[in-house]
Formats: sequence, C-alpha cells, structure tokens
Amino acid sequence: GINPATQYLGTTDAQDLVVRTNAVQRFAFLNGTGHLAVNTAAAPERVGVDGAMIVDGPAANNLQGNIQYNAATGAHEGNIDGTANGWYQLENVFREVPAQPYEDIMTSCAPEYRTIASTSAPLNNNAPGTNGNGGTTTTGTIETPYGQLWEDNRTQFLYQAQDLIDREICPGDITELAFYVKGAINTYNMQNAELKLKNTTANALTTAGFETGMTTVWTGNIGTAALTAGWNNYVFNTPFTWNGTANLVVEFCYNNSNWSGVSTQIGADNVSYAGILGLYCDACGQPNYGACVGLGSPGGCNINTSDNLVTCDGTLPQWLGAIGTANKRACLRLRAEAGSVIVNILSEDYLVSDLPLMIGSAAWATLGGPPYSFKG
Repeated sequence: GINPATQYLGTTDAQDLVVRTNAVQRFAFLNGTGHLAVNTAAAPERVGVDGAMIVDGPAANNLQGNIQYNAATGAHEGNIDGTANGWYQLENVFREVPAQPYEDIMTSCAPEYRTIASTSAPLNNNAPGTNGNGGTTTTGTIETPYGQLWEDNRTQFLYQAQDLIDREICPGDITELAFYVKGAINTYNMQNAELKLKNTTANALTTAGFETGMTTVWTGNIGTAALTAGWNNYVFNTPFTWNGTANLVVEFCYNNSNWSGVSTQIGADNVSYAGILGLYCDACGQPNYGACVGLGSPGGCNINTSDNLVTCDGTLPQWLGAIGTANKRACLRLRAEAGSVIVNILSEDYLVSDLPLMIGSAAWATLGGPPYSFKG
C-alpha cells in the first residue's frame, strides 16, 4: 500500500514488536525506546545484542562512526571524523596476562670491610680483623708492595670483578685499603709513597707496561718501623668509585734515596692469571734501556717497564733492577659500599603484544594534530 498511517508492519498498542522462529524470540523492537534487542530482552542502546556480530567487509562510505573490516590488515577499523584518513584500528594488539610472578631485586649497601683472601670466610665477612694470610705469600721484591731491599719499587695488583661481587661489594665508593703483612718485617721507611686504583677491562697484567690512567687516592711517607704484622691500612684522601662491573687494579709505589735489609712480604693466593706486575731498581728510569745519559731518576712511581733499570744517579756500583709478573692475587681488605641483595617475588599483570610494535621518536609523535597525534 501507499498509506503509512494504515499500511505498516508493527503494533498500535504499547507492546514490543517481536519476531520469533520456531516459537523462540529472535529479536524485538522495544516499546517506548524503539531500540532493537537481538537475542535479548533488553537494549539500553539503539541496538542490544546478546552474542557476537560479524563485520567482514569494507564500509561503503567514510562516515564518522562507521565500522569496517580491513582485509589488508586483518583488523576492524572505526572512522572518527568522516574522512578517508580517519580510520583507526579497533583491535588492541596487546593481550593481558594476569598474575605473573617477577623478581624485585633490591640492594642494601653501606660502608663495610670486605676481605679478598682465601682464608676469609664467609665471603661477606665484614670484620676488620679478618685473617688475610691467604694460601701463600709473595716472594722476592717483584711481588710485594714493600720492596725496601731496593730504592724504587712499583707494583700493580689485579682483582677480578667477581672477587668483589662475591663479597657483596656494591658499585660505589671505596675509602680504605689494606695489605696483610706476614713473615719477617723490614723496619726501613718508604718515602714518597702513592696508592692508586683503576677500573679496567684487563684480565691479566703484563710486562708490556703498567696500567695507565690510574687515580691517586693516597700519598704519604711510611716511617721507620711503621709496618706491622697483619693488616696495614690506608685511609684514602679521595674516595675511589668502583663501577660494579670492571676488574680493579691497585698500584703501590714509592721513591727512596737508599735501601736496607730485605723486602717485606704480604699474604697472597695462587691464581691462573698474572695478578701481580712488579718493578724494582735503584735510582733508575732513563728511557728505552739506553745507556745512562746524565744523572737522575723520575722516581719509583714514574718508572715504566720500558725504561732503563740501571742505576743513574751517579753512585756506584750501578745496580740493575728487574721487572716481572706472578700468578698470584695479593690479599686485600677494602672498606667499600657493601651489603646484601634482597629478592622479592611479586605478582603483576602484563600486557603482551604478539605482533610487531613501533613507538616513534618524540618528534614523530608530535607531528600530527588531533585526532591523529600520538603519545608513547
């Protein structure tokens, strides 16, 4: 018919228009609101659906609010502004994985003593009087920092990062250092002494040259009879910062104008790498092993392994010094940032993307204007 007042499909009373098949309600136009309820008795919006809807094709027009399926991306899109560029993907590439355990690792670090020696147990022993004998002893003058048998002495000691990590030493400041004297003690003084440290990637020391770029942390004179059995401690003038991952080089040197007796030995442990590099001589230091030209010496802290080790101060006899390495690790006590590692097992929800995800640079993220701007 042609008269909409009398020719229509619907109701004339306050009842829903219901469509049933096999006596089961499939959908209804609700009285009052006119909303369409599909497989449900309620429809708070224009269309209420109990179940799923399939949208598997493109939209005919770029209308704001349209929803379409993009076969090229395999995702649904919604149009936000009625333009061809206004289609945004609706599916979230993330999925939530609930209640997943994770480790929250915390460190509690404070200045404490730690001893690097095989005779120190447990490894995190913080007693300043901990035994530092080690499994062996340095020998001769090459291996010890206290080589008073010769006027000039320069010695470097290498400690692996794991030595510090095993003793719960944290990245941070080292403020004191001590060597463990054992055996006979030479009471002779050591003048113009220097103590230096360095973070290094070197895994062994070599006679090709001393480690360079050292940081001087202590200078002074060690007086007559100042060495004592056990720990001989040096409080730094300037703290040294260990970075937490590097190996550590320690250098001790001095410059005397005379010599006496024998060298004083310290506790050590045998290792598989060259952990000690030493040099000694009497007033030597002319460059390149050349003949002694002129008189004078740069002093024990400035002599390198490539220098002439013959006495060059005008005195006789002219002694010949030596250089060398040893597969030993000198026992060492440090006052450093140290502490325990606390591992808490916690649980949180995660967002996971099974597809590639790109987050642009800050400049790229601000190029577009609303509604195309992106922050991430």
